Amino acid sequence: MLADCGEFLNAIGKYNEAWKLIPEPKATWEASTWLLAAIGDACFLSGKFKSGRDAVTFALNCPGGLGNPFIHLRLGQCELELGNADAAIERRPAP
Repeated sequence: MLADCGEFLNAIGKYNEAWKLIPEPKATWEASTWLLAAIGDACFLSGKFKSGRDAVTFALNCPGGLGNPFIHLRLGQCELELGNADAAIERRPAP
């Protein structure tokens, strides 16, 4: 609800509280994937691009994270905003 109202910093605080509730190892839980995607999204929309990049990068290592279009989009956007144009481009090896 907070993020929907544009209260991204408050949303990040609530997301971080939820993050603390996920048991270790956090990367094994599907909830980690969507929670980190939400954190990354709120960080991006609030201009916290490094934190957004960190969140979605971790999300890539969680169930369903790798290949998730939204996570890859936010990662590229954060990298671009951080001035890392080369890192913003996902390159795949030729078949």
